[in-house]
Amino acid sequence: MESRHKRREIRLRPLPNIAGMFLLAYCVLGRGDVRSGLPTGRGTYALYGATSGSIVETVAEPSVECLLPQGAKSPAQIEDESVPTSAALTQERTVWIAKLLREIGKIKPGMRRKDLLKVFTTEGGLSNRFQRTYVQIECPYIKVDVRFKAANDEHDVLREDPEDVIETISRPYLAWSVADQRREKR
Repeated sequence: MESRHKRREIRLRPLPNIAGMFLLAYCVLGRGDVRSGLPTGRGTYALYGATSGSIVETVAEPSVECLLPQGAKSPAQIEDESVPTSAALTQERTVWIAKLLREIGKIKPGMRRKDLLKVFTTEGGLSNRFQRTYVQIECPYIKVDVRFKAANDEHDVLREDPEDVIETISRPYLAWSVADQRREKR
């Protein structure tokens, strides 16, 4: 069943007002919030009704974002808060990351592209046969940058050969997926 109300999402970049303060507005599904305050300090949130334009609620910016009213949170904040936490889950995640780091550590210069592809997959973005960013198969936020030496036909810069030799592989690092750059902006 389709809703009669269209989803509205409007984001305004911080803009200086005449007092040197900054305003940030965010509206979703007929409700909005406006934060005012210095860009480096704490501010105040005012939650406005979209139809009446009147203030529904005003709160001082808490030191912990999870204390904000639900309507004043960004989608990324809501998603972050939905991740379950416990001592057991922390231990499980730590063991999983250790497993991935051991697998990644087995990939060494001198190995072939086909060996790398057992642990990593390609990521979008600019690349060629001789250099590319790869993402770990189980977690696309774990990445490495790899340089290759052509196994044959080194003049063809586009055709990646499974026999190309790894010259260098970076340490693993964390970064948003190329398609997920929007999530960085909170």
